[in-house]
Amino acid sequence: MATASIATAETNTFADRVAFEASVAGLVTEDFHSFNGVGDFHAGTVDIGPFTIQSNISQAGRGTFQTGAEVDGLTFNGSVYGDAVVATGSLLTFTFDETIFAFGIDLDEFGDGPDPSTIGILGETFEPDVLAFGGGGLTTSDDSEPYFFGLTSNIGFTTVTFAATGDGFGFEIVSFSSVAPVPLPAPLAMLAFSVLGLFIYRKRQSA
Repeated sequence: MATASIATAETNTFADRVAFEASVAGLVTEDFHSFNGVGDFHAGTVDIGPFTIQSNISQAGRGTFQTGAEVDGLTFNGSVYGDAVVATGSLLTFTFDETIFAFGIDLDEFGDGPDPSTIGILGETFEPDVLAFGGGGLTTSDDSEPYFFGLTSNIGFTTVTFAATGDGFGFEIVSFSSVAPVPLPAPLAMLAFSVLGLFIYRKRQSA
């Protein structure tokens, strides 16, 4: 798990879905099963219900939900996934009807090209493949393996954007939460600082 700062936001990024789900309250998950065969979210918008998916690039055969194993090199193995592509100057955008504080998604082959593919949230960009594969990015041995990207924030957001100079990829199982994280109550925060101060004082006394 990695931590990043976005202006005044406190965010955590996750490369493991289990850890992400354990840290989020009120999680909602969309598996796209009821959207099989639905499109086109390139040069158009698909209303998923709690959010929409839209892009400004049109490419034949892409921008739809489909199912199948090893289709176009994707490896979701039979479950419904979105077959997407982003190119220079275009974005694939998820827009939520309500403010959310957590977002997670399973990706396949996003970032396996020569140029970085990024996810934009709260004005910051993230390279999920780098997070998922220990800082080294994707390699020829793992670029066909699906991986997870998740983010939580203390500041709400409504859009998530995918960008690249030219990248075809798949996505499935989007999870999100509109439940704001509960801040530590002031008395507890003061107690925590007091205990920390006492610990530092005792350690100095014993030195």
